[in-house]
Amino acid sequence: SLEPLSVLVSDFTPAPFKVRTSLAGDRFAPGDALNLETTASLHSGGPYAEARTRQTGILRAREFESPAEAARGFSFSNDDEDGQREQQLFSLEGALSKDGALENRVNLSDSPILYGSLSVESSVRDERGKAIAATASAAWAGRDRYVGLKLAQWLMQEGEPATVQVLVADAMGQPQVGSAVEVRIEVEEVTAARVKGAGNAYLTEYNREWKPAGSCALVSAAEAVPCRFTPERPGSYRITARIQDTKQRPHESRLSTWAEGRGRVLFAGEQDYSLKL
Repeated sequence: SLEPLSVLVSDFTPAPFKVRTSLAGDRFAPGDALNLETTASLHSGGPYAEARTRQTGILRAREFESPAEAARGFSFSNDDEDGQREQQLFSLEGALSKDGALENRVNLSDSPILYGSLSVESSVRDERGKAIAATASAAWAGRDRYVGLKLAQWLMQEGEPATVQVLVADAMGQPQVGSAVEVRIEVEEVTAARVKGAGNAYLTEYNREWKPAGSCALVSAAEAVPCRFTPERPGSYRITARIQDTKQRPHESRLSTWAEGRGRVLFAGEQDYSLKL
């Protein structure tokens, strides 16, 4: 459903010019050269010349998705760790030429953001000191190979074989053949100790440790490749797949899952009466 939006306009003076930004490309990667061009022109015609201008480039992370049918349901990113979601790459200041244009060339370096969008905002100041901006965006691919994971079942059983599917895709999302993949399966072990605190109170301190529970060494194919293992105990599991792309840069994906069974599992909780489900 749509609802009306009310706004209060206290001062509105239309800008006499408009701003355009172009990136000379729709996809970029580390090592590429980004050619920026900002132009400002009067609505009545002619250039808006010699105005102060700022060009700002920002990377924003987003999930990698593949359009290939073989990649349906695969996860290509960590789902249990908070990584960097935004990074400012550059901020350049200058002035428009007499033709109302400003060009810059930026060499893009590697970034902790492995996939997302590159957004460049160009802001041009008018005679009142206010900025008029325009934005251009392009895709960002920090790797040319990405590894994805998919569980064959959402809940594992203690002592019963389990399967995780592995697929490698390029930056366009097409499955790739011949990439070496290392898969590591770990189970979380939680221990507790009663420690005397202030006064006569005894508090529970929890220690968490991830211990090896299996591994696979695979080679990617045009279809998903299975990694099979058997959980020997109930509890929380994490599955990590790691590869190197054609330029020897790492990429890994991780899934979290659970195994149920007859063994005991210790839950690390807060020091109150709550229970997280």
